[in-house]
Amino acid sequence: MSKYILAKVLGSNPSSKILEVFILNKNNELTMTDIIRGASVGAEQAYTVMRRLLSYGIVCKTKKIGNYQLYQINKQNKSAKLLIKLFYSFGRQSDK
Repeated sequence: MSKYILAKVLGSNPSSKILEVFILNKNNELTMTDIIRGASVGAEQAYTVMRRLLSYGIVCKTKKIGNYQLYQINKQNKSAKLLIKLFYSFGRQSDK
């Protein structure tokens, strides 16, 4: 699958890129540095998007190691589940 499938469909914006990073790493815990690098967005944009994703429960804080907060997509959240399903459905369509 190509990078930024959600961005191709929903528009190239920090939110879609960050969501895609979380979906592609759905079993991993990520630092803000991982998120910023993976999504190729600025730090200020990433923190703004993260606040929103946390408030909706799509992303959750998992643990803190030293000064690093770790985050993961909340696989129990209905919206997150739908986004994951949507992402993989786009991926299958783009492979055709």
